Amino acid sequence: MTQYPEPMRGQQLAQTSMILGILSLVIPLVGIVLGIIAIKKAKEAEQLNTAATVGKVTGWVGTIMWILTLIPFLLLIPFIFVSGA
Repeated sequence: MTQYPEPMRGQQLAQTSMILGILSLVIPLVGIVLGIIAIKKAKEAEQLNTAATVGKVTGWVGTIMWILTLIPFLLLIPFIFVSGA
C-alpha cells in the first residue's frame, strides 16, 4: 500500500469533505449523515494543516438544514396516529 505525504492526504480529505458537504445539501435524509462525515473529514484535513472551510461549512449547513426540515415531520407523527389517517 502506498503511503501518501501529509499535504496530499490533507488535500484529499479537504476535497472529500467538500464533495460530501455539497451532497449533504441536496440529498434528503442521507444529507444528515453526509454532513456529519463532511465535518469529520474537514477536521482531519485541518489537523494536517490543510484548509477545509468549504467542506466544514457545507457539512454544517446541510446537517442543520435537514434536521430543521425533519423536526416538523417528526412532530406530526403523533397527530397522524391520533387522527386515524
